[in-house]
Amino acid sequence: MEIVNFLRTWPQKATTTQCLAQQLSQNILIGGFQESYEKNSLNDRLGIDIAANWGSLVKSCREQQTPFALMFMLAPMSYGSKANLSLVKALAAFAVYDELKAIELPAWVEYRDFQPNQVPQLDNLIQVIGPFKTPVPKNDGDELKSFASAKQLRRMRDEKAAWDHKANDDCVFLAKFLLAQWPCIEPGVTNISKPLLVDIKAALGVVRVEWKRLYQNKDLCAHLSTVQSILDQHRTETEYEASCFIASEESFEDRLRGGEIPSLRSDLLRKTIPTLHNSGTTNLKEVIKVKITDPRAGRLVEHLRHPAHIRQPIKLPSSTMRSSGTNVLAPSWMSAKTTLHPSTGANAELRKIVSNLSNSKSLIRQRYAEDLEKSLNAFVARHASKHTKDDTSPDFVSREVSLSILSTQQRFKAIVFALEKPDENLSAECVHWLRSGQLWPAITTVTLLEQLRSTATPVQFGNSVFEALLDFGISITDAQRDLRINYATMRGDAGRYADEMANKGHSNWQPSEHPDWLLLEIEVNLMIRPDQVDVALATISPASGCNSVLQMNMGQGKTSCIIPMVAAALANTQNLVRVVVPKALLLQTAQLLQARLGGLLDRQVRHIPFSRRTPTEENLVRAYHRVHRTIMKQAGVIVCQPEHNLSFVLSGLQRMVDNRMPEAGPMINVQSWLRTRCRDILDESDYTLAVRTQLIYPSGSQMTVDGHPHCWQVAQDLLRLVDRHLYALAHQFPNSIEVIRRSEGGFPLLFFLRTDVEEALVKLLTSDVLRGDAGILQLQNLDGADRLAVREFLFNERPRDGTLQRIRHLCPDRPSVKQTIYLLRGILVNRILMMTLKKRWNVQYGLHPLRDPIAVPYHAKGVPSEQSEWGHPDALCGLRSLSLLRDILSCLAFYYDGISIAQLTQSLEHLLKSDGPTSEYDKWTRSSARFPDHLKAWNSINVDDGQQLGEIWKALRYNIAAIDYFMNNFVFPQHAKQFKVKLQSNGWDIPLFSIHETGQSTQAKPAGQRHAASASAMTTGFSGTNDNRTMLPLTITQDDLPGLSHTNAEVLTYLLHDRSRECHRIVGPHGVRASEPDLLRELHRRGIRILIDVGAQILEMDNETLAKQWLMVDGKAAAALFFDQSNKPWIIQRSGRKTPLLASPYADDLSKCLVYLDEAHTRGTVT
Repeated sequence: MEIVNFLRTWPQKATTTQCLAQQLSQNILIGGFQESYEKNSLNDRLGIDIAANWGSLVKSCREQQTPFALMFMLAPMSYGSKANLSLVKALAAFAVYDELKAIELPAWVEYRDFQPNQVPQLDNLIQVIGPFKTPVPKNDGDELKSFASAKQLRRMRDEKAAWDHKANDDCVFLAKFLLAQWPCIEPGVTNISKPLLVDIKAALGVVRVEWKRLYQNKDLCAHLSTVQSILDQHRTETEYEASCFIASEESFEDRLRGGEIPSLRSDLLRKTIPTLHNSGTTNLKEVIKVKITDPRAGRLVEHLRHPAHIRQPIKLPSSTMRSSGTNVLAPSWMSAKTTLHPSTGANAELRKIVSNLSNSKSLIRQRYAEDLEKSLNAFVARHASKHTKDDTSPDFVSREVSLSILSTQQRFKAIVFALEKPDENLSAECVHWLRSGQLWPAITTVTLLEQLRSTATPVQFGNSVFEALLDFGISITDAQRDLRINYATMRGDAGRYADEMANKGHSNWQPSEHPDWLLLEIEVNLMIRPDQVDVALATISPASGCNSVLQMNMGQGKTSCIIPMVAAALANTQNLVRVVVPKALLLQTAQLLQARLGGLLDRQVRHIPFSRRTPTEENLVRAYHRVHRTIMKQAGVIVCQPEHNLSFVLSGLQRMVDNRMPEAGPMINVQSWLRTRCRDILDESDYTLAVRTQLIYPSGSQMTVDGHPHCWQVAQDLLRLVDRHLYALAHQFPNSIEVIRRSEGGFPLLFFLRTDVEEALVKLLTSDVLRGDAGILQLQNLDGADRLAVREFLFNERPRDGTLQRIRHLCPDRPSVKQTIYLLRGILVNRILMMTLKKRWNVQYGLHPLRDPIAVPYHAKGVPSEQSEWGHPDALCGLRSLSLLRDILSCLAFYYDGISIAQLTQSLEHLLKSDGPTSEYDKWTRSSARFPDHLKAWNSINVDDGQQLGEIWKALRYNIAAIDYFMNNFVFPQHAKQFKVKLQSNGWDIPLFSIHETGQSTQAKPAGQRHAASASAMTTGFSGTNDNRTMLPLTITQDDLPGLSHTNAEVLTYLLHDRSRECHRIVGPHGVRASEPDLLRELHRRGIRILIDVGAQILEMDNETLAKQWLMVDGKAAAALFFDQSNKPWIIQRSGRKTPLLASPYADDLSKCLVYLDEAHTRGTVT
């Protein structure tokens, strides 16, 4: 009360402290006067340390102009647990007395251990300097002290005492010398003329710290003395007495609290917005109506927003002017004209190709020709229509962006004025005070647009409010379009200019029905094209009413625009929307959806991975279910991979097979719920629905592979025979096979170009086997009839019945012989060997660094499958055939990858502990031309010697004999197992379908029932191709839109351009296959900076290594773009520094960069 009364009355005389400096000295820290006190919370003021904040409080009190703010600041401080009323009164005095406002404040940040009138003391300085005295120098006498005489010892003591006395005197001298300089901010020693037995530099460093503290406190002391003298001048002995409280009985009417502060959505939007007039005659509602329903709306609004005097025709920029920032992956010569309008000659040539295919005897080719002819006719008609439109509209309208922005601002001001206008519920005074107190709802562009969300809390809009908000949003999209048009004009981007001018927007959809799409346009700064709307609507509600996919050409905004449109429309709290994408696109799709849906649309985007390693306890499964339910109720979107969805299904079934019912029950129930609530959107549906997308979950006990160890030993022996015949085959069939032997040795890389060499190789191998080469099959003990039967069995695809009967009863006492014959027939006659040799290592198969050392399928170059195994139906049927395929591919993978140092160490340790290491080790050394001579004796090896192991590894890394030894002892015996049960799922299991509809075709239902079915679980999607339409599962159909039937023909006409027909064969020295560095040098010579490795030609370099190598070859490029193993785009500079693409200076312009897209990122990559 005393403080409040003091500030309210502002008296010239008051009772304040008589010893301000003494009271402040009781605190360790006193705050400086640099900044004002800005903490506003009640807790901060109640618990404040006044001394620690003294300077900021003094400055705030001096700056305050009104007493009320001071009351709210100082009064709570009086109630704190550490409150000092004398100091609070002194602070109030700084606000009341002008003399205190006028004095100069000290400039130091803080003051520590303050005491009034404190100065440096001689004794303290001597104590501080003492530790820095120079120690007595050592001499030879110290070491011989035990042998010295009494006289020598006495002399040494005298010398030490004299040294110590001189050092003490020097300490006193230095202390007095420094003390004579007080007061100063920092003492110096430049005038000391004699040498001192003191480390002056070190001592001065310590002294200056204490010296500066005392100097700062001296300034504070002087300041507080001035303050105290002013307080004493205004001091009075009259003590404050609070006024007496007079009790009275008064009754006040009760009042319900709440409702004073209006809400934008609940209160203000219920108001009526008056009709806004434009150009004096057309009101807002009419503009909205025409804009939505009439194709002329675009011209009408353009007329309203762009008067005649600024609508000047300009010439379309030349198609040869191409901005490097428009399409960073497009060469400088690729203009919009050549891209959008293929030549007539290409159409004629394509029609000729269709005619040839129609005359083919193959029904498949005839069907393909029929479909292609329809696509070509549609493309020709569409091209003619576009050409006619271009001819009739030669001039283009310039854009006056300032008028568009002004129009948007006028609409915003009109809405704000209407919402802030007083009415019967809010008086003018109420509005004024709420705005003055900053309690009025924030009305900004964002808060207004947020009211258009479909997921916002339902509200009854006032008259014309919804229409006004829509018109405001539409005006923003128009202004953005004008800015884009002007930007394209400024950059000389003919293609972007023509696209923007052609797309007026909102021609085949109504923003009033899809306000989320309007918000999406504003968020992303784009205008949705009509074809994107058609595809989105077909994806949301297919005409067939059942699962379907459709085709849309590449680069038309499927991922960047249509998926956000569909997700926003379908995520309605009743459906759980899942966007299913391949692994390579997962990260960028998630980032893109977050950017498009996480702003104005306020949709949550989540990724919930699931794999075989995910724990499946009941509480975790329930948490998994709870997250999905929450996302559905919040109208969010889940981004997932097909493998994750399949993994959850198989994990539940596996738990049931393993009789783990407490875990299986909840998982199966959750999956049943997902099948009824999910609405899946497939991006790159042709990839996702392919049977190559598969998972295999083995279950039950492990069993040894039938025919072990003969199966993998036969495979290894045959591969050695293959290597022996390659030289002759390459000379005999130079155009049918390409053999690439690496400089390190090992098994060569093979490329089969024709089938004639395949037949020759199989015959040679079969002859070798029958002769007994490599010890694979010993037939010497068989009679002539049995040998002929074996020969026919291994040479003919369909042997005679008698031959089969003889093979069945062959060598009953030696079952291994018959097993080997069966293995050889599978490998040679059934072409398992040729199938494996034609597969591409590191592209179609290879080793996974984190899985068992057995070959696994690859999704693309360098992208091994996380879960899949070789169990695919297009490989072979039967466990024995699958194990053969796996064994041969594993051998090849090890031959090409080579053996690691750890694996070599493991092999050497095993070999040295074996009974007869000599013969095996000699086999390694003889087959290696570069083996060190001093290590050719097995007993000279020390496995703990890292240098020895390094030399041996360099010689044996690709050595087939050493690799076979490792595989036969550590790979196949442990990992070549088969399980009692294998659960398999593939891309055909991805489409959702209702179990209740399996007995009745959805297409046969009435229209109303089809619409109802569309609201339940359904799978729709799209892709840039429809080549796999005949191989889709029966649960989904290919329903291409008639308006997009030209897509296939359009793509083929691009391929028929002259620039697409250039084929350059890049060869290395002496005409051999070019290496990766040879390819990079050729690209540099031709000025090519973009490498799209669709065919996975780069095998022996990872993406980062290739980017570095390319920068070394190309001396002009500033950086290179590549994708890492986590599918993240990176920029690597010449210095070797890596930066994420979005954080680099090249994010919007890659014209100065080299761009490498490996095979995994040539599909659907958002660039």
